Amino acid sequence: MKIILYGFMASGKTTIGKAFAKRIGFKFYDTDKTIEKRLKISVYDFIKTYGIKKFRYTEKRILNELLNMNDNLVISCGGGIFPKGKTNKDIIEVFIDTPYEIISKRFRKASKTRPILRKLINSPNSIKRLYNKRLNFYKKARYSINEKDLKKSVTKLIDIYEKLTDKNK
Repeated sequence: MKIILYGFMASGKTTIGKAFAKRIGFKFYDTDKTIEKRLKISVYDFIKTYGIKKFRYTEKRILNELLNMNDNLVISCGGGIFPKGKTNKDIIEVFIDTPYEIISKRFRKASKTRPILRKLINSPNSIKRLYNKRLNFYKKARYSINEKDLKKSVTKLIDIYEKLTDKNK
């Protein structure tokens, strides 16, 4: 089974995903960290060197590789990867729908390691526009968690997982 977490930059996907994976005994992967580890280059430097188009291609390729693994995984996707709108017994798509007000508070810290934010940090309206533009794509996920508290988000994710795995037994 693969549980894929989608959402905007700094929405908490990685933090929630790691805690959730640990609680249910799954392996955890972050697509950005997987790219950095495999290619031995930071996401920032990759985008700076090869461009955003090549990065998106690489990001999708990494996600497909993870989806083809035989292990049970929790996968945190980069903010530019969107759900396909398909959930079945093998794949659960979840949108981490963190309110923009909370995300925007995390931006200053996150801008040091996130290339797109680094570019937009001095233009809050641009970030808000990007957030709004991506929102409808994220909403294609079958499940969403709209929670301000990270621990409560993990609990809600566990509830979704338990309901689905009970149905599949």
